[in-house]
Amino acid sequence: MAAYMRDQFPFLGIPSPRLKALVRSAAFPKPTEASLRAQVMELWELPEREFQYVALTQLREHANLCGPGFIDVTRHLVVTKSWWDTVDELAAHVVGVLVQNHPQLVATMDHWIDDENMWLARTAILHQNRYKTLTDSERLF
Repeated sequence: MAAYMRDQFPFLGIPSPRLKALVRSAAFPKPTEASLRAQVMELWELPEREFQYVALTQLREHANLCGPGFIDVTRHLVVTKSWWDTVDELAAHVVGVLVQNHPQLVATMDHWIDDENMWLARTAILHQNRYKTLTDSERLF
């Protein structure tokens, strides 16, 4: 996997199906927004990429628990250890949910799309990926 990812990150070597099974078998209690934030930040700081994947799984499952202030956490995650595998997942399944649940965050996407950081701009474009008929195509260009 490290070679596929151009050796950007160290890996433990756990194949994706096995990692998903391990995460499913873990009995994570339903988090609060604060505990989700703490858990995700702790996992994100660990060096091996699989820990970021576990954080993404938790975020994806519990994104609806998060208030608009959680966008600051997602910004940190997008610009830290950035690569397509995590950024695209964050954009569509976490940031997209936050913006849909908290429309005032559209203004944040307007700022991100013009940001010098290409990963923030990419997130601002991709956050609507799962909106289907609700996609605001004017925001894409």
